[in-house]
Amino acid sequence: MIPNIITTETETAQPDVALATTSGGDSFIDAAAANIGQGTITVSDFPRIKVPTGGGTQWLVPGLEGEHMEQTIEGIIVLARNTRVYWEKSADDPTAGKNPPDCSSADALVGIGRPGGFCSHEDSKLACPLAKYGSDKGGKAAGQACKEVKQLFFLRGDSLLPEVIGLPPTSLKHVRQYMVSLTCNKVPYFAALTRIGLEKRINPANKPYAVATFTYVRRLTPGELTKSLQYHDMVAPMLQAMGADTETARDSAAQEA
Repeated sequence: MIPNIITTETETAQPDVALATTSGGDSFIDAAAANIGQGTITVSDFPRIKVPTGGGTQWLVPGLEGEHMEQTIEGIIVLARNTRVYWEKSADDPTAGKNPPDCSSADALVGIGRPGGFCSHEDSKLACPLAKYGSDKGGKAAGQACKEVKQLFFLRGDSLLPEVIGLPPTSLKHVRQYMVSLTCNKVPYFAALTRIGLEKRINPANKPYAVATFTYVRRLTPGELTKSLQYHDMVAPMLQAMGADTETARDSAAQEA
């Protein structure tokens, strides 16, 4: 079994456990060569931990023997990014979300497609109106017609690759508040051990949904932080070829229908 990046003892009591992924024995490279070959890894290939539909408060976690439920998940956010996805058809259209998006942005800054252009801009006249609150459902709903998704690349346990958590718009406020709290305490997100849970909420249409909650567990030891940064550097180049998170945006649109 590949050792866990997280150590439960202090560094003086026990040295950090070495990872055989981004350095050393090249186990990650060997596994990738055998299982993936010359192909490239896309965002859809990463294992996904899903926010449950219908207000469920347990994470749907992937595993070799199938998916299972967990109340909370704990690990390191080795990388985070924002993406945007827009479908011209409204969420209550039967075919909505089943086709490629009309416009998407892998960095939540510039959209590719129709209408394309700046998602946001310091000059509000240049910002896309579909990314503004109150644009959803043709201006009849408070949300954004162009769905913003926060992707967390989350390293848990003995996994060789981080798992992807796609957070829908309803959880963006919570993850933003957590990031601000870390910033106030001078802790980069990749230097923290984070616990993520779920809480049930009810929207104005009386439909239940779940929001992610974030708890700071502790700061990583210097040795753990070194390993976390290795994963950060490993994952970051992969994002250059990855598109927006259409799966989470599609699920979010379906729940709002």
